Amino acid sequence: MVREVALKPEGVLDYEDFASKITERTRLVAMGLASNMLGTVNDVHLIRRLTYDVGAWLLIDAVHAAPHFSLDVQAMGCDFLLCSAYKFYGPHVGILYSRPGLLDRLHPDRLRTAYQHAPYSIETGTLNHAAIAGVSAAVDFIGALGAGSSQRETLVSAMQAIRQHEAELASRLFHGLKPFPGIHIYGVSPDVPMRAPTLAIAVAQKTPQEVCEILASRNIFAWDGHFYAIRAAEVLGLLEKGGVTRLGISAYTTREEVDQVVEAFRELV
Repeated sequence: MVREVALKPEGVLDYEDFASKITERTRLVAMGLASNMLGTVNDVHLIRRLTYDVGAWLLIDAVHAAPHFSLDVQAMGCDFLLCSAYKFYGPHVGILYSRPGLLDRLHPDRLRTAYQHAPYSIETGTLNHAAIAGVSAAVDFIGALGAGSSQRETLVSAMQAIRQHEAELASRLFHGLKPFPGIHIYGVSPDVPMRAPTLAIAVAQKTPQEVCEILASRNIFAWDGHFYAIRAAEVLGLLEKGGVTRLGISAYTTREEVDQVVEAFRELV
């Protein structure tokens, strides 16, 4: 049986409902670390404690968190963590972390020619070595933004710098747009301690697609839709409205670009 956790209107998981649905029969809890539509960051440490109590495995989808936060799988205590390098400036390669020894306890369907032990038992053939080299280059790019005596220290330093840069610009964008009439920004304020620099926006009397087309005419790239967060969009009543217009801050976003977006919305409304 698969149980779904309730989502509050403000775009935050209902943790009381979450706790009520983790029982002695629970074997696996799968949760997103950060929403790629709303920017919400979920309380992984709370959920980890709940899963420990019943002996359940914890799988974390960190696709949208990986480019914005320094992730420590040991500190999170997760059993599995998934992300993709294309989100942090690399090629389209999926990445799986598994707690040591755990993959050998799984028995997936596999090719007879594959080795029958992890990690080869979950691979389907020759690895994409060219793309893997691109992942290494992406890691080096991020590390170039930090400082330290080891690769780990350099990467942590870089991600902290990226986090600060993105948080400041996301706050500037949020507070620049919030006063405009007819604009609604979903999710919690970017000023909370943990939030991805991603804003989901609705404009009165305009569809998300129309908003994106207007922005595009001003050389501003935005995207409309549900961004694969289709269940969240459905629960929040956004699916039938075409989803939202999404704006995201990245490591290379500038203050001038944020101000350009705010001015475009000023004209739009």
